[in-house]
Amino acid sequence: MSKILVIDDSFFQRKVVSDIVSELGHEVIPIASSTEGLNAILTQNPDVVIMDLLMPEMNGTEVLEKLLEAENRSPVIVLSADIQESIKKKCMDLGAVAFINKPAKKDELQAKIKEILAR
Repeated sequence: MSKILVIDDSFFQRKVVSDIVSELGHEVIPIASSTEGLNAILTQNPDVVIMDLLMPEMNGTEVLEKLLEAENRSPVIVLSADIQESIKKKCMDLGAVAFINKPAKKDELQAKIKEILAR
């Protein structure tokens, strides 16, 4: 069983994504803030991180920058309603392994998680 962090300031989105991940049989750790999420990534060594982009305190790109600075290689899937190619490219340049548009499609998200865990 893999450990997967779900970081999103929206309770509804955390619940939806957590349910999708739980169906795969993994341990899900839902986190409501980017600051708590960054700390959890750095201390808990998750197998996969699924993170919203637009959050208070620190946005997703700032979290990715801090992970890069810390040389943390946790695979991060960014989930966002932002469809700008420049934002997607920035996330990927900062080390995200995938960028999925919200609302997340169950099959797409589960397939990406399986692909990451198979590496």
